[in-house]
Amino acid sequence: MNNKKNYGWVGTIQQFLFTDPNEVLRQLIEILDDSENNISQIVAWKDCLNHLYSVLAQYSHPQDYIIFEYIIPRSGLSRPDVLIIQRGINPCLKVIEFKSYLKIEDAEKWQLRLYTKKLKLYHEVCYKTISQVDGILLSTSLDVAQMSIKDEEHQILIVGIARLLESLEEGRSLSDVNNTSNLLDEFLNATYKPSPAITQSARILFKKRQIPKISTIESSNFSDVLQNVEEIIHEAQSSQSHHLVLVHGEPGAGKTFLGLSIAHTNYQDSKDKGDIVYLSGNEPLVEVLANLTDDRFVQHLYKYKGDYKDTARNPVSMPNEQIIIFDEAQRAWDKEKVAYNDLSEPDIILDIATQKSKPWSVTIALIGHGQEIKGGEEAGLVLWAEAVNKINKKNGVQIKIHGSKDLDVFEQDGLSHSLIQDSNLYLDSSLRHHDAQKYHEFVNAFLDGNLELARAKYQQLLQHYLLFYTDDIDLAKQHLTNYARNIQDGRFQYGAVYSSTASKIRYFKEFAYKSKFEGMNTYVVYHNYEQLKHEPYFEKYPNSKLFFSNHLVYAASEYQCQGLELDMTLVVWGDDLIWENDKWVVRERTSKHKDPHSYDAMKLILNTYRVLLTRGRDATIIYTGDPKMLKLFEELGIRSLEKSKKDLDYIA
Repeated sequence: MNNKKNYGWVGTIQQFLFTDPNEVLRQLIEILDDSENNISQIVAWKDCLNHLYSVLAQYSHPQDYIIFEYIIPRSGLSRPDVLIIQRGINPCLKVIEFKSYLKIEDAEKWQLRLYTKKLKLYHEVCYKTISQVDGILLSTSLDVAQMSIKDEEHQILIVGIARLLESLEEGRSLSDVNNTSNLLDEFLNATYKPSPAITQSARILFKKRQIPKISTIESSNFSDVLQNVEEIIHEAQSSQSHHLVLVHGEPGAGKTFLGLSIAHTNYQDSKDKGDIVYLSGNEPLVEVLANLTDDRFVQHLYKYKGDYKDTARNPVSMPNEQIIIFDEAQRAWDKEKVAYNDLSEPDIILDIATQKSKPWSVTIALIGHGQEIKGGEEAGLVLWAEAVNKINKKNGVQIKIHGSKDLDVFEQDGLSHSLIQDSNLYLDSSLRHHDAQKYHEFVNAFLDGNLELARAKYQQLLQHYLLFYTDDIDLAKQHLTNYARNIQDGRFQYGAVYSSTASKIRYFKEFAYKSKFEGMNTYVVYHNYEQLKHEPYFEKYPNSKLFFSNHLVYAASEYQCQGLELDMTLVVWGDDLIWENDKWVVRERTSKHKDPHSYDAMKLILNTYRVLLTRGRDATIIYTGDPKMLKLFEELGIRSLEKSKKDLDYIA
């Protein structure tokens, strides 16, 4: 078994029945961290233990295994209350969640459904050995002791305490052969990755979807860059070597789409195949992509790192992937922000990639420009150069570095001999902005304070991109809805975005931190309501449409919209960035100033607006009530929405 527990208590049911409840409770308490409400959790455990001792004393298979508080890998320390592994010819797994109260919310049903789904699809023992994974939501309230309901919508069983025993015994007989003596160790030490069937299904699904909308891909160098990266992967497989591939791209150039395309390509023609993972620290992007594609390749960077941090005491938790795609790699955290063993995120990722068990690897770093919006993300490629040197020495490898630009930091770190310069690793055109493939050049000049260049770039955009400003929020909303009404296919999506460092926005609601609807982050509904509204649980809640971006009730911050896109965006310009005396001035003492990991709050705020201004594929409307900003837009020659009403109606 593991040196570090990934559970609270384990053993056979017979061992559990002969163990003092206080000893079980003591071991459970050991897994608590400072962020948890220890008192309420301990009370819940006592209630759980009291009922289990009573019920399992009558259970007819005492050699089955029981696991308390198993930590599901890469899931943010999610812990089902109890797992029971039923041994035999066809082993089964029961995932049990305890509730001491009468009313069970839909979100709790959804949570249990996610537990069973993750275990069934990702846990190696579950998809290879265990024939069935069942979820049991148990209420210990005596008012519903005889309840037994099969919830088809969430695919779980909801029972009262008097019906738990029969739900565990159902379908089993005393003649079941307990021939799975090593199953507990195998379960606790299993790898956590998609089953081969799920992997293939996800690849097929991705190929059928158009994510994101790509209309200019044929006129860009996207295909050349994709082919180049794939050739490097084949080289790594054939020569058994390690590679770091730096792919630069302008905002909207298709970096996310490139990463997903690589992740969903089947590289199985090699004898040494290797697994693939797409990592992003951008939780909204991960949530939306995973929901939109039912994707098994996209994972949250924070949760992935959690596996690595466990390896010192639990070696089997080392992530197994050999092709690692790191989105927004220039935003990687430095060692101060990671606060683990003096390691930065690049240190961790390259260490995972070059373990002795992995004779080859390819780490693909997708690099955007001006996307750093949080403290601890500002070191850029310097961290990657430092990491290559550190990991080369630590793991006795030589990582080859492929890139197109900004390679001087690697040369300064003495890595010239490992550099391979290749212009086909730079995505040079915006796929997001349709005809206006150089829209980012206007945005960069504008935020750099180069008004002459910005004015010239804007003139080049006039026939290709709709960009307006207004001081009338009602007029802005009206034009968004009118423009969408003229799009015949009904798929036009628009919405409002804002800077989190500005004073509280008016006219729109903000998403509360990690607020959820039916187990799903609300900003996922903001982006994906059209895909979700046909789901059974959404049909029950007609007001869920108010989260949808097109209803203009909620606005998304720079964190919730980064990496995502709308057809038309309403940017609510805040008081945190104002043009004054021919230069940009930022409001003092914003959250970015107070961030202890921030070196340059002004740069982060400028980048925030770079993100906001580049979300719209077809058009952007900027709303501001500040006279200085209104004057700036007028001086740049940008069209006022009110003055351009006829133009907009005509173009739409």
